[in-house]
Amino acid sequence: MTRAAAEADRMIGNLVGIGVVTAVDNGTARVRVRIGELDTAPIQVQQIRSGTIRMHVMPAVGEQVTV
Repeated sequence: MTRAAAEADRMIGNLVGIGVVTAVDNGTARVRVRIGELDTAPIQVQQIRSGTIRMHVMPAVGEQVTV
């Protein structure tokens, strides 16, 4: 594998991660997530639906999430 191909594989592997929620802020709809040994900054939770009726399903601390 060439260096460029290895770098491309590394970058693609870092696009999506699975982590565990460590803190929830319901007021701003943001959570902090631990991915391996990394704690993220507050991340906005995705809306299931937006329009006239908006819905958030906030994860709980300890819940596994995809980032």
